[in-house]
Amino acid sequence: MSKSKTFHSKVSRGLMSFVLVLLVMPITLVFLIEKSYAEAGLLLVLIIPIVFFIVHLFFNTQYTITSKGKLEIRAGLYNFRPIDISSIHSISSSTSLISSPATSLDRLEIRYGKLRRVLVSPQDKEGFIKALTKVNKRIEVFINSDTSIQ
Repeated sequence: MSKSKTFHSKVSRGLMSFVLVLLVMPITLVFLIEKSYAEAGLLLVLIIPIVFFIVHLFFNTQYTITSKGKLEIRAGLYNFRPIDISSIHSISSSTSLISSPATSLDRLEIRYGKLRRVLVSPQDKEGFIKALTKVNKRIEVFINSDTSIQ
């Protein structure tokens, strides 16, 4: 691969809504049960930065295949340790709920190294897989029939 290629994470509005509801629920409960504007306001002040962080995370998660044969994963402000694409064994479909740098439940599980794995959710799954297998032709691909890879 002559230059880097970046793939943005697919964003599940349902997943993002679920997480945001979980954050807003304490404010609503405090207001409804305690009828306290002060306590609800304090919770709101504490939760707003968390909400901004989560929204930033959802819209700034990306996967870059570098010209040096690395897969770089960025989730919001956090950069994961680059993965050597030559160490990737397989890519398979996944709907696992395990915490990962994936902002959708339509995920790919990448197995690499001895026992390592990471879940990602690129918008362009087909292009992402093709770009990885172009660098490492030994990657085995096991995906659902809803994505066609050639």
